[in-house]
Amino acid sequence: MIVIADSSPIHYLVLIQVVEVLPRLFQRVLIPTEACSELGHLSAPAEVQRWIAAPPPWLEILSLAAASSAAIPDLDAGEEAAIRLAEQLSGSAFLLMDDAKARAAASSEESRALELSASCKPHPRVVSSAARCGTTAA
Repeated sequence: MIVIADSSPIHYLVLIQVVEVLPRLFQRVLIPTEACSELGHLSAPAEVQRWIAAPPPWLEILSLAAASSAAIPDLDAGEEAAIRLAEQLSGSAFLLMDDAKARAAASSEESRALELSASCKPHPRVVSSAARCGTTAA
């Protein structure tokens, strides 16, 4: 199984020191670069910043090559990017989000984030990022 996570669940799992449960539950753990940037932002707790500065080998940080459609209202960049990543990947995946608005938005996107095809190959518009994500002050 694959999971695509927004920054908040990762943030809190790091803080309570149980983030290592993710690779035990899922074969692949993906986050968009926007969520990575949020985890490394100066406003994030130092422990979270340190964790994402040297991410574990099981964490895959992916970049969307291009915006796929209009912005989703009321979501931050990481939430929207996680939904868009789920839309652009083919394969069966779970979307891990803690925000009620983000979950509702994912559902209203005609459930494309939840109804993915059986293979797990990246969509041509998704680019894998082997390097660490950069931090932003935004």
